[in-house]
Amino acid sequence: RCYAVASHISATMALAMVLPQIATFLVWTGGVAVLTWLIVSRGSMAKSKSAADEYFAGGHALSWYVVAGSLMLTNLSTEQLVGLNGAVFKDGCLAGNAWETFAALAMCVTASVFLPRFMSSGLTTTTGFLGKRFDLTTRTIVSSVFLVFYAIGFFPSGL
Repeated sequence: RCYAVASHISATMALAMVLPQIATFLVWTGGVAVLTWLIVSRGSMAKSKSAADEYFAGGHALSWYVVAGSLMLTNLSTEQLVGLNGAVFKDGCLAGNAWETFAALAMCVTASVFLPRFMSSGLTTTTGFLGKRFDLTTRTIVSSVFLVFYAIGFFPSGL
């Protein structure tokens, strides 16, 4: 009986510790949603002629630092923050750091050489480029392959 009371008290304390975290998450998420809705609904963002252009290129209304930040943050994920640092610590080999350094250089070349050419041609995606360069069949095949391998690549290993 004593153990059951102690177990109930510890579960209540754990719930009391978790509830403020959940509330904070919900308040911040709701705040970001409301702020985004206000910005979009008041028309402060430029409108383009196509939904794809709005989604992939921000309606061509984004400043250079937003595009640069997006390119750099696209390359930043848990794999880089945790996985490569753990591999470097485990092996003592700095190959992971060299990989990320050259990835940043490749992003700079992409942003300064390829991005302006693609944007001036009206291209916003790799598959859009393939569709313009080849045909709709090639674009569809490559899109399907990308989607299938992206989905399989992110399956949990336990499945």
